[in-house]
Amino acid sequence: LSSSSAASDVYKRQVEHKSNIIKQYFKIGWLKYVIISTLLFSIGMATTMGFKNPFQESLGFSISMIGFFWALSRVGISLLLLVNGWFKKNLTFRQLLLIQGITYSLIFLGIGLSPNKWIIAFLIILATMVRWGFGSVTSHFYLEFVQDSKYKVSLLSINSFLGNIVIGGLGLVVGWIVLQSGFQVAFVYAGLALSLTTVLALIILKK
Repeated sequence: LSSSSAASDVYKRQVEHKSNIIKQYFKIGWLKYVIISTLLFSIGMATTMGFKNPFQESLGFSISMIGFFWALSRVGISLLLLVNGWFKKNLTFRQLLLIQGITYSLIFLGIGLSPNKWIIAFLIILATMVRWGFGSVTSHFYLEFVQDSKYKVSLLSINSFLGNIVIGGLGLVVGWIVLQSGFQVAFVYAGLALSLTTVLALIILKK
């Protein structure tokens, strides 16, 4: 009986812990920011993670040239990371997400609609820079939201978990679109999805 009672107490504490974490999501007003940032990052990631290099190869770029593009994107990311402090000082999280959303939308639509392979390569470099170049300031905004919570690790872990799930699901969708209609059509759809996410951000995120 004592063993059963102890197990029941443990189960109750686990349920209460999960319930408290969910309450924290809503209490600190973080959930809507998680939804927008996760969608923006996941749509971009799912569209490029497994398809960027094959797409560039299909355009006629060599492996060495694709490697050169990759190196350029890393230089750009490093430069953006250097000015993350300025973005944190001068922008709110809402403004940062809106800038990312608008930039992402234009880049992905440009990739999908451009007839020039060099413009496409340049835009893919920009997309990579935008995706990874704001990592530090985004993490800082996340930490500001959860700094007073005793569930910091759980809240951040759930955020990462949701992101991976969304990326996996969207990756399957993008793969299907590529097989059915080609790489550029997939980027157009991604650009439209990013545009809708940006509009959603305007509506649900407070100024």
